[in-house]
Amino acid sequence: MLLLEKAWAKIYGSYQRIEAGLTGEALPFLTGAPSGTYLHDRYYWNPDKLWALIENADKKGFVMTTSVASESNSSEKLSSGEARSAGLVDAHAYSLIAAVEIDIGMLQKQKLLMIRNPWGFKEWNGQWGDSSNKWK
Repeated sequence: MLLLEKAWAKIYGSYQRIEAGLTGEALPFLTGAPSGTYLHDRYYWNPDKLWALIENADKKGFVMTTSVASESNSSEKLSSGEARSAGLVDAHAYSLIAAVEIDIGMLQKQKLLMIRNPWGFKEWNGQWGDSSNKWK
């Protein structure tokens, strides 16, 4: 994904010129493959349907991205401060590397997404982060 972003910036002359764009606009141009966009708030009442779409795309090896959009940038209920305090950058796209479901005991499963941290100095610090007590 990082190489695709670099190629897109090269086409437009700089990273500044592609800032705040949607990855769904660039991926078809750069890969020749179609793309789709799924907004989380449209799956509010049926998150399992969104999970099934992501899991299916992951199994097929599709290039996937996800992004953070606070309430200042979308209809989502996340504030910009909440995104920042969790270690996420508002209005930024991340490469979605994998979608997995793990057994956490007591016949319970947990759905997890692995996303690439392009920053190197910001770190997810919410549940299932590196220092989370959920890891055993």
